[in-house]
Amino acid sequence: MVAMGRPHRKRMRRFEDVRRWRYVTFSCHRRLQLLGNARIRDLFAASIARARQRCGFTLRAWVIMPEHVHMILSPQRREWPLAKILLSIKQPVAQVVIARWRELNARILQSITLADGRARFWQAGGGFDRNIRDQAELDREIAYIHANPVKRGLVENPTDWAWSSARWYAGIRDGQIPIDLVW
Repeated sequence: MVAMGRPHRKRMRRFEDVRRWRYVTFSCHRRLQLLGNARIRDLFAASIARARQRCGFTLRAWVIMPEHVHMILSPQRREWPLAKILLSIKQPVAQVVIARWRELNARILQSITLADGRARFWQAGGGFDRNIRDQAELDREIAYIHANPVKRGLVENPTDWAWSSARWYAGIRDGQIPIDLVW
């Protein structure tokens, strides 16, 4: 039961299964297009690559959209559960971008600053994630991730969107985050 005047907050329970593929999606604060700038998307892609080295997760597919991100990854170490991996990817980007916007006194700060004065880059909560059960589901989710920029009208072909693993699948390796093709 929800008390009057209090917002209901969903409590997500994660069933950690190391070495299983996980479908993950998370959004920018209030679904604002905070990743709408190519330089910020590049910064986020670099953060994925650094976190991958640090945390040791495998990566199967990803796309960075203007207001959200989809990834399929697999934690490989118990000391790096999914929540900790996501924090290591998301937090550095938020800190750098918000600091830069503060230097510039950017108008976007008005939209992302809470009543207590803290600025939020990412939507509160853990986002959405689930274990991928089989190869058919994995294939479906990869296709969905790669089609996302096309469905949104950002590009005509999945490989035209530079911030996606679709290019890696097509053999375009320049500037791309390597992915793992093993099940």
